Amino acid sequence: MKIEIKHKISGDLKAQFKKMNKELFMFLNPRFIPLKIDVFEEISKNSIFRLKVMFFRWDGVISEYVIDDNESYFVDEGVKLPFPLKKWRHKHILKKIDNELFLIEDVEVDSYFIFRPFVKYFFRKMLEKRGDKYRVYFSN
Repeated sequence: MKIEIKHKISGDLKAQFKKMNKELFMFLNPRFIPLKIDVFEEISKNSIFRLKVMFFRWDGVISEYVIDDNESYFVDEGVKLPFPLKKWRHKHILKKIDNELFLIEDVEVDSYFIFRPFVKYFFRKMLEKRGDKYRVYFSN
């Protein structure tokens, strides 16, 4: 399943890309989801993260990391995912479009068949709700 959400933000692309870090991750975390960070390395190619979401483990790796003048991005991919997820690939893109800056979340997610409609709905809604938080975070 593919989900793509685009959020308009302000600021300089490279400066804002540097702010995509553990602090942003915690700022975005929905309060109703118990989360513990065991490992969260600085975001760069091959860095890892290890989380506990409720009582499930979520391990991942940054598989791609690119900084450019008009588009910068990194990709986090799930290595060990919480049930019911089977696949997670999340590309976090900062991109200039017509002199405006956008944060694009491009997610490929898969789960066991019976959970697919719920999983897609849940992650789409969660990503859509991030828009206001992104604007606040990147305005500082």
